[in-house]
Amino acid sequence: MASRLNTLLDAARPYETAAVDEVRTRARDLAAARPTTIAA
Repeated sequence: MASRLNTLLDAARPYETAAVDEVRTRARDLAAARPTTIAA
């Protein structure tokens, strides 16, 4: 999921619209709420 989200954010980087800002905000929230590693 993180890889797909990063791809989306990279593609949206040149755009400055309210919708893109909302996606960036949600992405930050998701990244903060989810750990970066998976517990074995």
